[in-house]
Amino acid sequence: MKSQSTFFIIVVIFLSLNVCSKGQGISNLWNMGYDENGAGFGGSDVNFFYNRPDTSRVHRWISFEFANANICDSTGQLLFCTNGFDVADRNSNAMPNGHGLFGSSNPSGWVRFGSPELQGAIILPDPGNPNHFYIYHVLSELYINFPAYAALFPEALYSSEVDMTLNGGLGDIVNKNTVILQDTLYTGQLMACKHANGRDWWLIVPEFGRGSYYRFLLTAAGLQLIGTQQIGLRHRSYGQTAFSQDGNYYAYFNSYSGLEVFRFDRCSGTFSDPQFLGNIDTVQSGFGLAFSPDSKKIYLSLGLFIYQLDLDATSLAASKKLVGIWDGYYDRYPFGTMFGLLKLAPDGKIYISTGNSTHYLHCIENPDIIGVGCNLVQRAVKLPTWNFNSFPNHPNYFLGPVIGSVCDTVTKIADFEIKKNAIKASPNPALSNSVLTIQYPTLENSGAKLQLYDVNGKLVLEEILPPWSQVHNLRIPVNSEGMFMVRIFSDKYESSSKIFILSIE
Repeated sequence: MKSQSTFFIIVVIFLSLNVCSKGQGISNLWNMGYDENGAGFGGSDVNFFYNRPDTSRVHRWISFEFANANICDSTGQLLFCTNGFDVADRNSNAMPNGHGLFGSSNPSGWVRFGSPELQGAIILPDPGNPNHFYIYHVLSELYINFPAYAALFPEALYSSEVDMTLNGGLGDIVNKNTVILQDTLYTGQLMACKHANGRDWWLIVPEFGRGSYYRFLLTAAGLQLIGTQQIGLRHRSYGQTAFSQDGNYYAYFNSYSGLEVFRFDRCSGTFSDPQFLGNIDTVQSGFGLAFSPDSKKIYLSLGLFIYQLDLDATSLAASKKLVGIWDGYYDRYPFGTMFGLLKLAPDGKIYISTGNSTHYLHCIENPDIIGVGCNLVQRAVKLPTWNFNSFPNHPNYFLGPVIGSVCDTVTKIADFEIKKNAIKASPNPALSNSVLTIQYPTLENSGAKLQLYDVNGKLVLEEILPPWSQVHNLRIPVNSEGMFMVRIFSDKYESSSKIFILSIE
């Protein structure tokens, strides 16, 4: 038996170490589902903290539809979330001043379920203040009637700010509903990408009717309109947008408009090399889109079908492959589990919501693989409550600087060399059955693995790492004790670190 003094020393060491590396968490938690309103309703959380989708039911008053955004702290704990109308704190309570993120209008018919704007809200950290966050949001207010269809469109882009030092650390809304831009915009589709310096943010807002994009730059000094760029052929409202994980591509998809893909310059914030692909499918319609982890494949959802396209192919159109067909399953009639929105998860897999209110998420297990080898698994995750086509709108918070770029005025070469040649595991020493946080440089290729060896060289466990991540949380096996080695390796990188595991009896 260990003495009480030894136990005290171990606990002090464990608590005094920096348990969490910068960048851990942030987007590991997906809040979905509805408020409590009868059987089957309530909140569903999907947590990827341990690199797998752990689901749980959460009792909360806020509901999520298309507009859905949240952010966690560096430990993976929720800071706050929003459905485009309301903001809730980490305890699922209404944040002070958190009701009414919609300017002067009163969309009472939608308040309960949240905003119907797809990607209608996005949360960006203040580059100059770790306790300050910006929520950018839109609301459809202007009714436009076309010969073929009628729809509502936003007339402004709003900003609301969250100060996490207020309300006892639970946060408070300040500078609410500030009008950033007045113009007719497309419905939602707010998306952001890290600047080439790895600190600031590009915010891209599509302008209605002219194939034009507003380009904002968020720095420590605030948000600044850099300009607009007219490119592409947009002519429909709803659609999902995404940046590739490396930030080099931007895409928009709606089956009526087609797929548009542009190269993106993270330094200047400009688009180039437009590629257009119409008539993805002449029968089905949809608007789900996601990039693969290696940023080379695009997946599209069209209700009954999932298509894959290869950006490395000579012809984008010729690379189109049908990789999934809905199996006809109904969760409850008439709510079928057809394919809805797509989202790349922290575990390197792409999850697919259903177009109806069901309990399921589909999953593309190996999205870097060409063809049906990408392995679409239908109903791979069962949620504890109903969920309607809802995923949080997360940019790639982990994207680092473009090393050597003339726009990278932040990274120091000496710092980069340290990160390049070593990994960091903390806490060290660690306790058996506790969480070990491992920090490593961004891995630009797929197939990276983490291995844990004991003192005799025996492989204790092995896990696959997402190629863009910089932090991995590892649950230390029960009853482990002594010296171990953590090894991370891929085709282009290898590093290891010794750790000591203590067992308290």
